[in-house]
Amino acid sequence: MDPLDRFRLLVAVALVDARLDPPEQEVLIRSAKGLGLEPQEARGILQEMLGGGRLKDLTPPSDPAERAALFDQLIKVA
Repeated sequence: MDPLDRFRLLVAVALVDARLDPPEQEVLIRSAKGLGLEPQEARGILQEMLGGGRLKDLTPPSDPAERAALFDQLIKVA
């Protein structure tokens, strides 16, 4: 799973309640940095998803360590 798709998934999880409070946005921006995304790029994805953007078909990472890292990131966002 590439970093952009992973970040979109994190944003989608954070948006499960249909809002992103400033503290949630800060957590997401930090997560984006950890994924190697620029803050501007992350903010663009945040706006895209807030505007009704959807996830495309995602394939979970095949590597167990990557799956575990993704799970940990999802837990932090949730």
